[in-house]
Parts: sequence; structure tokens; C-alpha cells
Amino acid sequence: NGVDEKILKTAQNFVQQSEKLIEEVVSKTQELKSFLNDVANIHKGAALCLMSGLFLNCIKATGDVYNEVTLLCFFHDIGMMKCSENVRKLKPELLSKEELDEYYIHPKLSAQILAELNFKPALVEAASQHHIRRDGSGFPKLSRGDVLLNPIAELIGMCEDFITTIGECEREGLNPIIEFRK
Repeated sequence: NGVDEKILKTAQNFVQQSEKLIEEVVSKTQELKSFLNDVANIHKGAALCLMSGLFLNCIKATGDVYNEVTLLCFFHDIGMMKCSENVRKLKPELLSKEELDEYYIHPKLSAQILAELNFKPALVEAASQHHIRRDGSGFPKLSRGDVLLNPIAELIGMCEDFITTIGECEREGLNPIIEFRK
């Protein structure tokens, strides 16, 4: 079938570990239940898990680090479940000012939910910073003297940007690898 047996085994193991972790936490909050009932969340979360897993493999991350970071990548936008339907469904550029203000707080809401679920502090911090970019773009803005950007937040941001680029390229018939390098 053209798929390396080792890669297939790794993928199967990843799915089994993810299912176990998700089942463990899903019963804890309404936001988790709502999040998992939304196909778009599952699609985006799975794509971010896979993309982050590739990066984590490159740095030889294993065990708990691998599992916890990929689980965070799946649930990093859980705070969106506390936002209105328009905020959840529309692109930010299509939102009203009030809706955009609501959108801007979702990283903080995600961090609060993940803290309640006993995610580790570094992971909670990453969720709160996942829209901040090193070049100063994104939100919320870090002011001079703020702590450095959490590297896990940077990983989530890179994966999100890449997956967004793939979607845009698919719609426009472009090669995402070439476009991402621009």
C-alpha cells in the first residue's frame, strides 16, 4: 500500500493514545462536550495534532511531552465554545467590532478551561499565547518587558498558519509549500 509499516504503527499508537486521553478529559466540562460535537473543531484539532506531531518528532519529543503537547494542540481553541456562533463560524475579518472583541478573548478563555482540566501551567500559558507571533503580529500584544513567547504557543501558531495556508491554497489551486515560504 506504499505506507511504511513503522509510520503506520506510529499513527495507530498516536490514535489510541489520543482516544484514551480525550476520553479521560471529555466528561469534565460542557465546553469539551460541545467542542467534540463540532466537526470543524475535530478537523482542525486533528490537523494540528498531526502537524505538531511532525515537529515534535523532529526534536525527538516522546512520551508525556509528545502526548500532552499534541493534546493541547487539539484543544487549544476550546475557549471558542464560550463565544457566540458567529465568532465560532466566521473568519475574523467578517466579524463586527463586538464580535471581534469576543474573538480576541478566546485564548484567555481556553487557558481558563485548560487550567480547570489540570493541564500543566506551561501548556495553559501556551493556549493563552497561541495567537501571538514573534514578529509582533497577532494578539494579545506583548509589551516590552513581558516574558518571552512560550515555545509551545509558537508551535501551535506555526501549525495553525500552515494549515490555514493549505486551505487557502486548496481553494486557489496553489502549492502550499511554495506559498508558505513566501
